[in-house]
Amino acid sequence: MNFFEFSESVDKYPVQKFMDDLANGLDSDKEILKLQISQWDKGEDLEGKILGYYSKATEILSGGRKKQGDKYNLLDTGAFRNETYLLTTEKSKDLVFDFDSSDSKTSELLTKISPNIFGLQQKNKDDFTTKAVDKAIEILNTNLKLK
Repeated sequence: MNFFEFSESVDKYPVQKFMDDLANGLDSDKEILKLQISQWDKGEDLEGKILGYYSKATEILSGGRKKQGDKYNLLDTGAFRNETYLLTTEKSKDLVFDFDSSDSKTSELLTKISPNIFGLQQKNKDDFTTKAVDKAIEILNTNLKLK
């Protein structure tokens, strides 16, 4: 591909279309959701704070499935985790990434456990950035026919 062919490719692939393609690609990437869930597996919120600990009463009520002293991991029926998603929106010509869950108990969890359930700790933010850049390169390579 010469410079003029490249220039024509760029003209045919508007920035807004690229932003939409990147947002859709990231929103559907299960590996990105795993970054959020990995923090919950450790019982931590976005600041690295412990979400809480199960009590003896919870151990009894859960039939021993949840043990006293174990960290909350936001895994009960699985609905909250299964309904967690990444929402990518455009704001001031940039993309903003937010995790959320469509589970009916989400607002209760945010109130009772932590308002910081959603969001990535720094290490996971770095991993997210790497995945986002890789996805952007993949999309550009495909749409600009660079490879």
